Amino acid sequence: MAQGKLAGPIIGAAGVVVAAVIAVVWGGGGGGGGGGEKTTVVYVPGQPPPTNATVPAQPAQPTGTAPATPAAQPSARPQPATDVAFTVYDDLDDGQLGVRVVVYIENENKGTLLIDASKGEAQGTLKVRVPRAGTYGYRIDVGAAFQDEVGNVLNVEHSGSGRITVASGDVFFVAFENGVLSLRKR
Repeated sequence: MAQGKLAGPIIGAAGVVVAAVIAVVWGGGGGGGGGGEKTTVVYVPGQPPPTNATVPAQPAQPTGTAPATPAAQPSARPQPATDVAFTVYDDLDDGQLGVRVVVYIENENKGTLLIDASKGEAQGTLKVRVPRAGTYGYRIDVGAAFQDEVGNVLNVEHSGSGRITVASGDVFFVAFENGVLSLRKR
């Protein structure tokens, strides 16, 4: 029958237990003599014990001693959420001089996309980050400047809102159809 005894922890940097040495003694119970064969097993926290070792759940204690304190196990630390990035895209329509698109996700300002025809720009993108893939509420506030046929500049402000389902790498374009401003997945 195997008996196990915690022989001592191995302490690494910053006082962290990196392994525990367990002495396994094969006793000679049951009429067969043989006693005292000893094997040493090194147990590394977070790893299963070697399959060739039999170690009881509670190591045996010599009489009159305090129970051994089990080696400290590294705690499972939650992994930080991985940010998911997606892109908001817009381009200038005919006669449009410039556009400003302010993007809000769950009421948080995520940035402003600016396109200015006087700088030779015809399209633009805004990279947006959210904590994880999923569905989010959005609002976009758009200001656009147009030039009519006689050269007058008209400024238009419009807002739209809704919900989008986001995955990493998605592209959404600013759409204005039938008087409704929205983000559409490309």
